[in-house]
Amino acid sequence: MEKQIPLVTWYGWHGDKPYSFKKPMYELKTAEEEKAYQEKLGNLLSYYYGTNCKKCCGVYPAFFTEGTFRDYGYYVCLVCGRESEHKVMSWMARDSWNNGEYSWTPEPKEGEQLSIFDYEG
Repeated sequence: MEKQIPLVTWYGWHGDKPYSFKKPMYELKTAEEEKAYQEKLGNLLSYYYGTNCKKCCGVYPAFFTEGTFRDYGYYVCLVCGRESEHKVMSWMARDSWNNGEYSWTPEPKEGEQLSIFDYEG
């Protein structure tokens, strides 16, 4: 099953007319690209990523909110798309990620067998 990345509506003005368009909330990258980007952030890494979360695919997960009225938060691995359960508070989302409570986990590729260590982080 393929993961559906949530869309965000962006608004703007063209002359005197407003317009809107939908854009994916995030894009999945390769592990090397994401690792290089996280290293580039330096001291700002903890502002955008869960540095107190277990790493997935060798990188820290990014924090997002639903953008709805209930505005739950969750962590996402920007390499494989694994997503923690959506929780009311950011610390609950962090605990959900660290305890392996995922709302979406990628299916293993054909011929690939998962072990208990794949879920350890």
